[in-house]
Amino acid sequence: MSNIKLVHSGGNSVSLTTPTNNPSSNVTFKLPQADGSAGQVLQTDGNGNLSWVTPVTTAGVTQYDIWRITANLALQTSGTIISANWERADDATATYIGNGMSQSSGVFTFPVTGKWEIRVDACLNSGDGEMHYGQVDVMISSDSGSSYDRVSRGLGGCTSGGSYGNLSTTCLIDVTNASTFRCKFDALASNNNQSYLVGNTGFNYSEFIFKRIGDT
Repeated sequence: MSNIKLVHSGGNSVSLTTPTNNPSSNVTFKLPQADGSAGQVLQTDGNGNLSWVTPVTTAGVTQYDIWRITANLALQTSGTIISANWERADDATATYIGNGMSQSSGVFTFPVTGKWEIRVDACLNSGDGEMHYGQVDVMISSDSGSSYDRVSRGLGGCTSGGSYGNLSTTCLIDVTNASTFRCKFDALASNNNQSYLVGNTGFNYSEFIFKRIGDT
């Protein structure tokens, strides 16, 4: 084997040596032009070109946030963007992980990029003696709110006056730019003002969950 030996002034040395087995062909590694940042490691592109990269760390869920509506919302057949009566779950033992979502008039912005799971678990209430349905759509914009895509829909029903029903839906989106991605929720029903999305400020009745589960 051949070695490259670097001898310290104190007498000890550091050596680079060839592989134990003979390579199938000559191998050349090209070092980067400058040092990397603290904590970075060398990565090859498969062709011998080395560069400094930040290693991917797995530290569990780094962003998790739950919001809820604090008052009942009368649903309309034409749809209603849920723009008011929002609050982060703030009970004595409630918490969130990371920076948390930002919200203005029902439009949510993301604190960081990544693959985000968005889940809606909502409670419905019928206001008369008839059967009604209600739905909530998850709407995503990647252009700062200029246009929105309906990516997921939860649908549920109420069977009689005063009865309750539930709906839920989940989607996974790739937030590639935290500055331009937006999220909002559109709710509607089969009859005007006869189905309600139930809200409460004391606990989660209709909840909206944002969970970052991976890198973009």
